[in-house]
Amino acid sequence: MSSAGINLSFPTLAFHGTASVAEAQSDREGTRRLAHTAMVASELLMDGAAAALALQMGWAVASFARSQAAAYPQPGVIFTVAVAICIVAFLERIGAYRPAKSLLFVGETAMVLAVSSSAFLALAVLSATRMVALPMREVPVTSIILFLCLLIEKTSMHMMEQKLHERGTTSTKVALCGTGLACRRLYTTLINSPKLGLYPSVVVDPSASQSGPIVESGYSLKRSAEVLSEDLNCSTLRKAGVEKVLVIASSFGEYDLKRTLEAAASCNMPTEICAGDIATASSSVEHQDIDGIVMVRPLQNNLLDVYKLTKRSFDAIASAILILLFGPIMLAVAAAIKRTSPGNVLFRQQRVGRGGQLFTILKFRSMHEHACGDGFSPTSGADSRISGVGRLLRKTSLDELPQLFNVLRGEMSLVGPRPEMPFIVEKYTPLESRRLAVTPGITGLWQISAHRKDLIHNNMQYDLYYVRHRGFFMDIAILFHTIGFAMRGH
Repeated sequence: MSSAGINLSFPTLAFHGTASVAEAQSDREGTRRLAHTAMVASELLMDGAAAALALQMGWAVASFARSQAAAYPQPGVIFTVAVAICIVAFLERIGAYRPAKSLLFVGETAMVLAVSSSAFLALAVLSATRMVALPMREVPVTSIILFLCLLIEKTSMHMMEQKLHERGTTSTKVALCGTGLACRRLYTTLINSPKLGLYPSVVVDPSASQSGPIVESGYSLKRSAEVLSEDLNCSTLRKAGVEKVLVIASSFGEYDLKRTLEAAASCNMPTEICAGDIATASSSVEHQDIDGIVMVRPLQNNLLDVYKLTKRSFDAIASAILILLFGPIMLAVAAAIKRTSPGNVLFRQQRVGRGGQLFTILKFRSMHEHACGDGFSPTSGADSRISGVGRLLRKTSLDELPQLFNVLRGEMSLVGPRPEMPFIVEKYTPLESRRLAVTPGITGLWQISAHRKDLIHNNMQYDLYYVRHRGFFMDIAILFHTIGFAMRGH
């Protein structure tokens, strides 16, 4: 398996082991490549089948809605196949078949949303111009069904691929050598990306800076890898079934990196150097190999200004509508707080917004008046600072409703990193400061992850991922995931 897939997050340079080791593993690698090809082919066919099914179901639902009236003409085989091919081609164009999976699967949801929206526009034009015998009523129904079919199909395919990945059927066991955020990001990407074919079974941290196992970033913390606080040891790696070593260069100084690479070479294992995250927060990057020298250039996003305008318009309209809808609930919550706990109904606190600008965040007060201050927020419902009504408000997230006014004023967004307090931001590293490049939000990746009970600044990987990959469909995908997250009772 090449390192091309890892280049989505980590540019890598190949450092090959001995020819004898490569020959010994060639048969197994050939089987894995065949399995990967089969996975990609299966996904293409299943996506096409989901698109065709959505078109036929859209026709059936629209026809049924007409009751006793004449049925709509059923889409023909040629038209159905053509639509399916177009859907698959568009999915490929926007990167749906890249080997690396996104954090919390929101990237895939965003792509399905983009395809469904594009299909809606294309079918609407075909219907309006009568280029095909397609009733307009069928267009929105088909688009919604297409979104659901693709999302269900892709989720099911990923679950199947993940099982094969964890069993080792399609993967090579690798050891990660390094520590810190880059190591956790790489571990999470590899363990959730079956098509990369690399399964991290052990982590080696010569600096002994990592205490306890390394845990994936995601909705749950069910997968982890043992961290060995020692130098690379050939015997230990072989006992763990490791066949390849990935060295995270950003975890080492020049001397220690050279020593680590020499240790990996002595084990006669293929080794790859992961250069770490050298992209800016506001852009993606492209790589070019010039005679062994990797050039990294930022890609300009010409649609970023359009996205910012669209996002602000959506926030303003959506927050105004939500304030009207939740107005009675907010009045009831305010009355409950006033009757059960003396003090102000609203909790106001200075937070740091986009570009380091301070603003006053609004929340329903869930703590006793004397406990309100600028310290760290409670991470447990059993915290004595929380009032009786406050526990219910925190569990249901009703205490966040006043932030809709922050969104309406433009200080916050519906989707974005959570705003931190000034005394925390003052200690940010340059890497952590990247999260200040965007408007803070009510919900986001960290808020719906399993790390939501931990301190935000200890789990920057979620916000940094969002800052880099943000877009309109990504925002909508996060809102969908937030609704699903709330429905599961979290």
